[in-house]
Amino acid sequence: MSTATDLWLKEKHVTVKVRHVVPVLLAFPIVLLISLIILYVLTSGVTVRGTVTDAQNGQPLVGVDIMAANTGTRSDADGHYVLASLPRGSILTVMLDGYQTTEIIAGGNSLFVRDAIVDIALQPRTLEGTVTDAATGRPVAGAVVSMGDRSVVTGEDGAYRLVAPRSDVPLLAHADGFADYRALPGAATMLPIALSLNTVTVTVIDDAEQKAIGHALLHARGQEIQGNGHGEFVLHGLRRDTELLAQADGYLASSLRYNGAPTVTLPLSANVLNGIVRDGYSGEPLQGVAITLKQIDNTRSTYSDQSGRFEFRRLRAGAVLSLSAAGYDTAVITYTDQISLCAALRPNTLRGVVSDGRTGAPIAGAYVSVGDVTVKTARNGEYRLDGIPAGLPLIVNAAGYDRHHQPVGQVTQLDVSLLPSPTVRGIYIPFYLLTVPERVRSLLSFAERAGMNAIVVDIKGDDGYLAYPSAVPLARQIKASYAGSMMPIGDVLALARQHGLYTIARMVVFKDNVLATSRPDLAVKDRRTNGVWDDCGNGSTYWADPFRKEVVDYNVAIAEEAARMGFDEIQFDYIRFPPACTSKTRFENASYAMTSTMETRLAAIETFLAEARRRLKPLGVAIAVDTFGWTLIRDDDLAIGQRMENMAKYVDYICPMVYPSTWEPGALGLAYPPASPYETVYASITYGMNRLKDTNARLRPWLQDFDDYQSRAIPYGIKELDEQRRAAADAGAVGWMLWNAGGSYTEEATP
Repeated sequence: MSTATDLWLKEKHVTVKVRHVVPVLLAFPIVLLISLIILYVLTSGVTVRGTVTDAQNGQPLVGVDIMAANTGTRSDADGHYVLASLPRGSILTVMLDGYQTTEIIAGGNSLFVRDAIVDIALQPRTLEGTVTDAATGRPVAGAVVSMGDRSVVTGEDGAYRLVAPRSDVPLLAHADGFADYRALPGAATMLPIALSLNTVTVTVIDDAEQKAIGHALLHARGQEIQGNGHGEFVLHGLRRDTELLAQADGYLASSLRYNGAPTVTLPLSANVLNGIVRDGYSGEPLQGVAITLKQIDNTRSTYSDQSGRFEFRRLRAGAVLSLSAAGYDTAVITYTDQISLCAALRPNTLRGVVSDGRTGAPIAGAYVSVGDVTVKTARNGEYRLDGIPAGLPLIVNAAGYDRHHQPVGQVTQLDVSLLPSPTVRGIYIPFYLLTVPERVRSLLSFAERAGMNAIVVDIKGDDGYLAYPSAVPLARQIKASYAGSMMPIGDVLALARQHGLYTIARMVVFKDNVLATSRPDLAVKDRRTNGVWDDCGNGSTYWADPFRKEVVDYNVAIAEEAARMGFDEIQFDYIRFPPACTSKTRFENASYAMTSTMETRLAAIETFLAEARRRLKPLGVAIAVDTFGWTLIRDDDLAIGQRMENMAKYVDYICPMVYPSTWEPGALGLAYPPASPYETVYASITYGMNRLKDTNARLRPWLQDFDDYQSRAIPYGIKELDEQRRAAADAGAVGWMLWNAGGSYTEEATP
């Protein structure tokens, strides 16, 4: 036994100081007393008291649980505690959240200690670990790990260590681009943290309607993000301050910086196009213009207001705006990304009055054209052209007047005065004479010398050959252009202009050996053999079928080429069905693409002339047809499809062949018409003039400059020519043309 012993015990970071003085009695007599005392001490409890402090800062700790045996206590506000009557040798368990749990022996090892002072210093509890990327296992630098008000930031190795507060305080971890982490570590001192990439949902919406924009595009981190088609985009590993840029057709692009939230709403404002529509000539605003916007997912329309203004929102790139108004060209504009638009509509309506340049009287029935748009003037001379193309001239022609040609310019009203053209006095130049250029030159000189002012030149002869190299596909296919040497039509026209001559291109239309034999499918057929029908039975005359559209198109295309060469007039000959040549039986065997009746024949000829007028009038040429003389006095179609009134609707001139020798004895009340050239021509033309009085067509006859071929074979010379010309003028015809199949004219041979 020792006396006045100072015993210091140290148990798990706890410093225990025990101070007690025990007198020791060595005397034998009192052994019994000592034994009794020892028994008392051993059987009596120990009182332990002291102060609990923080081992690092020395501050007293409140609420520390000190447990021993079946009892316990808690430190007060000053860190003090007292445990009484503890069995000697009891183990004190000292616990406080955020500190390491400590165990010590109550009262030390002394048997005589009954009141022990035990001050306890607790070490704070630390929590440590490594923050890693859950997907890759790599350490995450810069992660913020915290518990309560304590936090640390991980370095490159991802390690963290911090003093842990109470066990009910969660451990939090956050790193840019990762989902937030949260856990209750309890009493753990080691806790690895695996962070998953964050998931961010971005929704692009219309800021006005607050609806998702399904076709929006999102760009982040230099890439285009694939959406779900409903305006939503899901991104992983998105770092703070990353720029999110949204775009959508019909909207202004917008961006924002990511702020770390799991959901982001990115509003877009609709783009706005402000437009104004003006008159392309006057510059005045146009009200009531219909503007249609067509884009991939919708079509919208509006109208310009009284200031010519309009507005569209949410326009997508590539949208097409169509602006239309009566009397104007429709403007079609493709939208890019402009915010304003000024559209000028070109007026495409032209109106005016066509009048006689000498008298001022209105001219009815004049053809007025700009490009393919053609109309005829009304009785008061007025015209209106709608939908005229830009940049093409105004062409006006009327029978008996010079052709008028003038630029339109930027006007919508254009009056035209026509000068009467000289009455045509012409001669005919046959197809085969074009192979003799010197003869052509001689005839042109003669025409000017004899007071003529016009020539009629064959460009498509009686056999169907063309007097020039045609570009018409069918003409090239059947080799219709004459293969021999001919005077170029361009040279003929140039020389005619030098002589001041009006030029007329004669075309033999449906009598066409070349076409019929090269393309039997387009020919008049023989119903007995289904072969090509032979008109005269001698293998010399074949016809193309007037009912065939291909035949119509072929001949009109040739006429267009002639007009573009520079001819003033296109004259259609053999614009009819074939008559019986020598045999009625042979004639009745002719078979067509459809049944031949007067009604169908008249309709076929009208179809041809209507198409010819449609395609030729914009080229500024006059149109004429050659007819039998009998058409002047017969009201039927002569079984060939020719009737004056029907043809007059489409042409400027009707040119009947009133040759006296074509009238049989007794015709026109004349015993022998060839012997009465004046009476024959005058009577026949008078009939025709009466029939044409309510039409705009004029009558210009063919006169006979060849000898009579009837029974009396009367020679024709200057006298007979003069009588015919005088009769034509007296009857009201607008000029005349001389016919001689060989191109040999009486006046040319007269000294």
